[in-house]
Formats: sequence, C-alpha cells, structure tokens
Amino acid sequence: MKLTKKRAIDLSIELWEYLKDTGKYKGDWPKWESLGEFLFDCPLCEYQDGHGWDWVDNTCTSCPYYQKYMRCSENEAPFIEWTKARTKGGRKKYASLFLEQLKAIRGTK
Repeated sequence: MKLTKKRAIDLSIELWEYLKDTGKYKGDWPKWESLGEFLFDCPLCEYQDGHGWDWVDNTCTSCPYYQKYMRCSENEAPFIEWTKARTKGGRKKYASLFLEQLKAIRGTK
C-alpha cells in the first residue's frame, strides 16, 4: 500500500497504542484485516518500501523514525527491547516507550 508520511506515522501510533494497551504482538492488531499486509507489519516500513528501500544496504533513509532516531533495530532501542520482552507487562512497557518516540516524530505528546 502506498502511504503518505503522515498516514504512516498515524497508523504506527494507532498500532503502538494498541500494543501498549494490550501487550500483544504486531500481527494481532485487528486493523490489519481492513488494511491488508504491510512489510514487517509496520506502517513505517511500508512507507519506506514505497520511497526507495535499499535492499542491498538495508538502509531506511526515508523512514521517519530513522530520520529522527536512526534504526529501530539498534540495540537498546525501544523496538528491540519490545521484541525481546517475554511478558505482556514488558511488551507494554517498551511499546509505551516506542509510542512516545512515534508521537515525538509526529510532533505531539
């Protein structure tokens, strides 16, 4: 799906609000049924894919998260900590931290 930057950020915030509230995994988000499949179950990756993903270097230069914070897959980034969390409480904690960063990208708290 071709997304605008604003739509990708807004969908990401919706997704991570759900994850913060439920402690579930990205693939469990009910909204996927109406949206369809996204690259890595991520609106920002889907946006990046439509704007010049470099599969050779695996660079994310068009990703709004990357532009502010660098890679979401860096060690100790909230996203990586969320992927490593083994409990709902841990996933909620790191989803909340990642959500704060997404809201900062959008310019709201």
